[in-house]
Amino acid sequence: MKKIIYTIFAVCAAAIVSGCQKDTVEINSPMVGEWHLDSWLSEEQEDFDVYLSFAKDGTFEMFTDERSSHFVKFTGTYTVSGDVVSGVYSDGLQWGASYTFSFSDGNNVMTFVSNTPNEETAVYRREAIPEDVRATPSVKSSEYSAPRFL
Repeated sequence: MKKIIYTIFAVCAAAIVSGCQKDTVEINSPMVGEWHLDSWLSEEQEDFDVYLSFAKDGTFEMFTDERSSHFVKFTGTYTVSGDVVSGVYSDGLQWGASYTFSFSDGNNVMTFVSNTPNEETAVYRREAIPEDVRATPSVKSSEYSAPRFL
């Protein structure tokens, strides 16, 4: 009788543990990696700077510097469906748009076209994010009132 009770307990415990495990996401796309904004709306950027990092686990980091002397770091998750990417910031705010993306130059240039009526185009070049940029602290929406780049 004790063996049956122990067996039932073990099976229930295994079911509970396996049911609580989070589904893992793995994104296999040339998008995975680190990127630096090369141009926006067909112009080279001098007024602001953007670095993006997309991880295989569906997380992203974005570092922006808009007319200031320091970068602001945002984090969140992203999803890819075909050639469209969309995302959510860590504080729950959705990206301003989803983007159709494409690659060129041996997957070293990534083009985002917003799925909005004005179709804003951003071109990124594959580039490691500098350590001084990575050292930027994360920001929450309540601490940052300017619009976000994505």
